[in-house]
Amino acid sequence: MKRLLPLLLLLMPLVLAACGSDSPTDAPTVNPTEFGKVLATGGTYEDVTPSEETEVLNEENEYDPADQNVWRCRTERRSVIDAADDYATFNPNAEVIFPGSLIQGNSISGATPEPIVVERAPGTISINIINGSQGVTAHVDQVKRSTIAQATNDIIEANSGVVPAAFTYTMSEVQSSQQMALSMGVNYSTLTARVRADMSFSSDKEYNRMLVAFNQSYYTMRYDLPTSYAQVFDPSVTPADVAPYVGPGNPACYISSVTYGRRYYLLIESTSSLTQMRASISGSYNAAVSSGGGNFNGTYVTDLNEVNIKIVAIGGNAESAIAAFNGDLSGLKTYLQDSDIRTGVPLSYVVRNMVDNSTVAVKVATEYDLKTCEIVGAGVMHDSFTTVNSVAGWSGDGDYKDLKWGDTPAFRYQGSYIWAKDRGTGGTWLFRASDRYHGDLSQMFGGTMSLALNAGYGPDGDPRENGPRADQGDDILISGGTMTLAYRIPAAQDPVAENFRLYEIGLGAGDGWTVVMNPDLYAPDSERPAATEAEIRNVLANVTAIRIRGEWFNGYDWCSIDEFHMESPLVPAGLARSWRNDLPWGTEIMD
Repeated sequence: MKRLLPLLLLLMPLVLAACGSDSPTDAPTVNPTEFGKVLATGGTYEDVTPSEETEVLNEENEYDPADQNVWRCRTERRSVIDAADDYATFNPNAEVIFPGSLIQGNSISGATPEPIVVERAPGTISINIINGSQGVTAHVDQVKRSTIAQATNDIIEANSGVVPAAFTYTMSEVQSSQQMALSMGVNYSTLTARVRADMSFSSDKEYNRMLVAFNQSYYTMRYDLPTSYAQVFDPSVTPADVAPYVGPGNPACYISSVTYGRRYYLLIESTSSLTQMRASISGSYNAAVSSGGGNFNGTYVTDLNEVNIKIVAIGGNAESAIAAFNGDLSGLKTYLQDSDIRTGVPLSYVVRNMVDNSTVAVKVATEYDLKTCEIVGAGVMHDSFTTVNSVAGWSGDGDYKDLKWGDTPAFRYQGSYIWAKDRGTGGTWLFRASDRYHGDLSQMFGGTMSLALNAGYGPDGDPRENGPRADQGDDILISGGTMTLAYRIPAAQDPVAENFRLYEIGLGAGDGWTVVMNPDLYAPDSERPAATEAEIRNVLANVTAIRIRGEWFNGYDWCSIDEFHMESPLVPAGLARSWRNDLPWGTEIMD
């Protein structure tokens, strides 16, 4: 024993040295201070404040020959900045898109983020499904694409009985590729060449366009947020290894969650109106995504006028999607409801800053021109009194009687007309246009009013003689607001008994309109100021009455009116005027 003790004393330093070599203090560790200094050079991703600036480029009235209406159209240039909390991906096979992936902040708004390539620490992912399953989470020894892919598959396998969420869809009008990208929630520059080609605008016709986004989210995989740099980096990684990927304007970020599923973008082009398109899309696709046996009795999308349906499929087979969306309702319904969570691909992802785990709002900035139109009114308004025994809502003012429809061959104009007699009780009687000539007729400014008149003397409406002329007064009156405009036909061109006479009067300043200062129809012209453009526009913007003189002779007389016509200056010449064959003003019309 005495001999053994000195030997043990000699060996003890060696044993202690050997034990000391296994001390944890000598193993590589992540130095939070040094890593913090490197990551601080990148800071956090820029704060994005959503904004929208609008500049009016043009505003004018336009005539649409399809519906013969005048539309007030405004073209605006919109500069939009949006802040997307989750960012859509159009490259679901991108190797960098997985929960826990380290990415460079300055590449987030690009088509595919750039990775930070260093050895990683262990990590945990979980699925966002609460269903009693024991397999909703998985731990990996090192966070990288291969291990996360396997962990994701393991979780999916344990939850394969989960029924995917129902499809939802949104729709929005688009007038440019830039606006379309904004509706998709991405910058236009991030759209892949395939997406741009598949969703290119047709140019062979004037189309209205709607973007419809169908979305079916299967599940979301989440990466447990790290509480220290040691939970991010492998102990072998040094700050110098990270430094090349971080710097001013390029913060270190990571993907905290990825949502999987399938999504279809449909660009629907049609010559149908936007109102018709919206109704068709809503009815068709509400029935298609309904879990019940919903039917749709309106115009199905594929039956719209001259329709094109262009599709980008993210998840699922593109050719099958095209066939389904271009097919009938039952086929589309079957296609949309036939799904399995095992076929999901990355649709969108959430990004966080490394230094503080705050969510990154990705900047989506774009500029596009937007044209919006609202109807002003009819470009052409016309009464030709073709309905038998109908006066089309017209009436009279003053001492008239027996306003009625007629078609006497001896003095008809275009086959039929309306006419009335003088009651003979004194005063002047006038025709009053129907109520459909009330309201906003501002689209008629600068256009024309035309009509045909035929008048004679005699209590029975005898067309064979002209009587003593009535005093010259106002012949056409347009009232609106607190003002009345008046027009006088030269006495030499007053209506006659033998035939109809055609009159066409301009509806602008300088066309002979005066302002009635009192209700006296016989006030001399010298007391009447000429109507200004502003006054004519003001009256036409709120018309309350249009009246045309019916009394042209003293004593018992009669008058007929036909082909009353108002036309906007935007109507192309010859388009709506064929009824009068471009006859000159004051022409006498013979059948």
